[in-house]
Amino acid sequence: MRFWIVVPAMDRAPELTETVTRALALDSAQHPVDVLVVDDGSADETPDLLAAIHDARLHVLRRDLPEARQGKADAINAAYRMIRQRASWDGIEGQTIIGVLNADGHGTPGMLAHVAALFSSRAVGAVQCRLRVRDRRKIAGVLQDLESAVAGNASQRLADALGSVELTGHGHFVRLTTLTRLGDEPWSADLGLRLHLAGVGIRYADKAIVSHPAAMGLVRSPLGLRRLHYVRPLVRSPRIRTLALLDHLYTLLAPWSALPVALAVLGLIAYGGVTGPNAIVLLAVVSGPGLAWGVLHRMRFGDEPLRRTLAAGLLYPLLLVATTVAATRALRQKTMPQREIAVAV
Repeated sequence: MRFWIVVPAMDRAPELTETVTRALALDSAQHPVDVLVVDDGSADETPDLLAAIHDARLHVLRRDLPEARQGKADAINAAYRMIRQRASWDGIEGQTIIGVLNADGHGTPGMLAHVAALFSSRAVGAVQCRLRVRDRRKIAGVLQDLESAVAGNASQRLADALGSVELTGHGHFVRLTTLTRLGDEPWSADLGLRLHLAGVGIRYADKAIVSHPAAMGLVRSPLGLRRLHYVRPLVRSPRIRTLALLDHLYTLLAPWSALPVALAVLGLIAYGGVTGPNAIVLLAVVSGPGLAWGVLHRMRFGDEPLRRTLAAGLLYPLLLVATTVAATRALRQKTMPQREIAVAV
């Protein structure tokens, strides 16, 4: 297998050099790596920093206006077309794997061995890595790491067993031959769902870890909640097994329940509907899962004091509510495009 790691970047000079250096360090005799940075019309020092890295394995695709700055997916699709052309010239389309890392995403040594092991099955067309938040000086960072590396990891491991693994914004790898089934612009925020609808197997590599900094706010982008238009195609698809369908529906619908449930609980408390033993039970139901994730975080990683992981666990319900609120605001500000869902066969 030959790996290409695509790094889309626009005005990301401060963190890009380390990201590229770490990505190149993933290269090995067993798993050769090329890194392709898409400089998407950067106006900062990004071009100069990339030019200063003298490594034959580093490739730069410079995009200028008006083609540039059309979004992350557009930049990745431009990289995909370039890689597809090169692989065709070399006759290695079937051996080529394309991965995506954000400009601040860092892979861990040896991770490609775990990814390649899953791709050894021809039924697997894509692999999602485990995500961690590495900047955890503030409690928000611990909370985000709790959500992605522990709660999210548990969800993805279950999805791996059911056949419903999600592809997140980065830290995933896809076969070139799988992408060619989706045309010239396969990458989008809903790539994972499109692959499932096309009958492509997606696996989860929990031992292959990709890290990124904490988001500036409490929650990361809520775009993942804008996919309710996939409910009908998933239900109708003969390729989606029953248990996988239930997991997909839970992933798509459950986040929207966080806000009304929270409002209902607050209403009961405010009007005296929950008192005495019932209040204790309610508190346990609301805070119990987050505290459990906090204990598991400490047991699994051991890089945060227990008091911090428990504090993050207590705040976990607020994260769920904040995510739903952010998604609702985003939907009000911008109407979701109602495009036809194309499924490759």
